[in-house]
Amino acid sequence: MVYADQVVVTLRSKAELDQSEAAVEEIFPPKLTIPFSQNHPPKKGIAHAPAEHGTIDPRTQDTLLQAIARSRSWMDAVLAGKTASSDEIVSAEGLA
Repeated sequence: MVYADQVVVTLRSKAELDQSEAAVEEIFPPKLTIPFSQNHPPKKGIAHAPAEHGTIDPRTQDTLLQAIARSRSWMDAVLAGKTASSDEIVSAEGLA
């Protein structure tokens, strides 16, 4: 869990425990607490102005956004079980 002043990590082990230890682990799992403080107050919006020379031309930007959208649809297909592997995507898209 992430809090404003700390991160708490619940530690879990895959080692087999007997019934009494397992019950205690479920009630009081071991935790690692990492305190921290923010160096800067949170900001809304853009934290800095974009570099004038760092922008890409509109055609390259459109190509990049289309590639991101295609890859997102491929990931959705894999996660939904519609596609089993990247080889299927390659052949379906005619990329090989």
